[in-house]
Amino acid sequence: MELDVVVCSTSGKPVFRHRVSTLTTKRPSEEDESSASSFSSSLQGLLSFVACTQHEELLELQAAGCHCVFRSSESLTFAAIARSVQEEDSVYNNDTPSFASQCLQHLLQLLQHQILFVLSDRGLDVLRRQPGYDLRELLNGTERVTRSLTELWATTPTLRFKDCGVLFVRLKPERRREVTRALEFDENISAPSMICGLLLARKQVVAISQPNKKQFSILVDDLLLLINFVYNTPSLAKSETWTPICLSNFNARGFLYAYVVFLTSDVCLLLLSSQQSPEQFP
Repeated sequence: MELDVVVCSTSGKPVFRHRVSTLTTKRPSEEDESSASSFSSSLQGLLSFVACTQHEELLELQAAGCHCVFRSSESLTFAAIARSVQEEDSVYNNDTPSFASQCLQHLLQLLQHQILFVLSDRGLDVLRRQPGYDLRELLNGTERVTRSLTELWATTPTLRFKDCGVLFVRLKPERRREVTRALEFDENISAPSMICGLLLARKQVVAISQPNKKQFSILVDDLLLLINFVYNTPSLAKSETWTPICLSNFNARGFLYAYVVFLTSDVCLLLLSSQQSPEQFP
């Protein structure tokens, strides 16, 4: 099985493309800039043609050995293309790919949330003003995180379904409660702007603290994005970091602020706040 994901602007400018193969014998080759631009333009042209001639949005295509799913927003177009491949000679065959449409749509939704995670919807205003703008300039340095998200989806079956895929460290309930209480601030010196605290170990959740669930309750997809982000951004492991992030399920137009520190090489403390000042976490 080979999976090809493409993100481009509605003007046909390439934003992101990554191919993942489930075969161990061959890794798909990366395309050059001209090929990526040509493919993105052709993809957007196909979607525009269907919209103009049929007055409908193209959501899915199936052919022999190929299954394509599309997702469009105001400024961006997302596509996932699954192909069946014979392992013996790494050539395409006519078998229908096994990924369900809903699973592919979930991948495209995750990719959309990943771009908003970095830019927020406000950051996409540049495409609304200049449809031909190269969005890769604003996403520079985040390619590794987006590639990892795609590869995780392709290799982790539970992640293909919405509200699934987050792993928890196995602990006795009383021990998890102890860790959760340790994440909570003392009421006398509380930081009311802290909306969520996470302790992670080996890309799994140890404990979650949500002081005010009426204000903020973290979703599974947001957890996936956060875990993928902290473990695939090498600079975060070197020092304490204070960084803006956008959880679009909470507020697509604004940022939260994440305090990230690795206590060991694979244990991470992450605190989310609605305020920008890092001094709130002494």
